[in-house]
Amino acid sequence: MNRSTMRTALPTFSELSRSYRRPEIFAQQQSNEISIDSLDAALRAAASIKNCRGKGDVVTLVTALLRYCGLEHFFLISLLRDHDGHECVSYLIGCSPEWAQRYEARKWHAIDPFVEHAATSAQPILLSEIQPVSPGQADLLVAATRYGFRSGMVLPTHWGTHDRIGLLYVGCDKPPAAIEAQLIQNRTLLREVAMELYEWWDARLQSEAMLALRLDEIDLQLLRLELQGCTSQQIRDILGFTLSRINCRFRRINDKLSVRGRRRAAEKAVLLGVLRD
Repeated sequence: MNRSTMRTALPTFSELSRSYRRPEIFAQQQSNEISIDSLDAALRAAASIKNCRGKGDVVTLVTALLRYCGLEHFFLISLLRDHDGHECVSYLIGCSPEWAQRYEARKWHAIDPFVEHAATSAQPILLSEIQPVSPGQADLLVAATRYGFRSGMVLPTHWGTHDRIGLLYVGCDKPPAAIEAQLIQNRTLLREVAMELYEWWDARLQSEAMLALRLDEIDLQLLRLELQGCTSQQIRDILGFTLSRINCRFRRINDKLSVRGRRRAAEKAVLLGVLRD
């Protein structure tokens, strides 16, 4: 296979984004097999999210945790943006597939008031605390109510930056007056669930992105050192590679990430979650 053929076979940023958008629904009746009858048991279950082997397992466990809090559904969003305005949006879903499909098709993440909240605040917020300020937001909130989020809470999981935002919707069909006191009482537990779930999902996306982009551990070593500001000579001294090998490797990495320049490659690797800054 020649070089040009290999390059066209590698995923672009937008193709990688589409590979992230794989809302998967699992039979939630399995969660009835998990018994969580106390706060201690719930905290232990939340801490065990990191041990889940697959999406089905994690959806089942999280659904059981939400049931303990009087909730039924969840919707995890991870939003990544680069400096050129490209986006990668990933969803992990424990709710109606129709809701996820509509949310994605209408690109509601771009106007979602809860995404805007999560960009600047770490504080959980009740669904009833947000009022729409545009027709698009009004349509979003009406649809959320229709698809199982009549009441609930949104928990930011990664905040403080426009480039990387994470949040977890949790909800149910009960009226706000019937559930919100219980949500406030369980806010600490729900935050723990949100953070553990986001970290699990983020690690999963990192693994999938590395496979999609065909990056290996040597590539990651080079990108980390570039992110730290190391020159080619310093990288040579640290890794024992020749300058020719280092420069050749960076050219291949640039091709894989569809960028020009090794600094831009390192920044994009951070954005995609492949590399931690």
